[in-house]
Amino acid sequence: FFYSNDDRADLGALAIQQYLDPMGRLQKWARSFVRGAAPDTLELLKAISHGVSEALQYEVRESEGTQTPIESLDRGRGSCRDFA
Repeated sequence: FFYSNDDRADLGALAIQQYLDPMGRLQKWARSFVRGAAPDTLELLKAISHGVSEALQYEVRESEGTQTPIESLDRGRGSCRDFA
């Protein structure tokens, strides 16, 4: 996505990657949903949502905190807070 300067200022730290991905696995997985050079935003978000539900199984976890995205991909499951 390309954001205007004003939008980037509003996004602040939300636009910064929060989890390390030294092997680029999460990035590669996420990019698999992009169809074409300039995908339609709604279609991309639908594809990602569908992909998460296809790739990951929901589980109830009582432990505090969230898994990293890589942990969720490796395990193939996670809680709703992990999916978010």
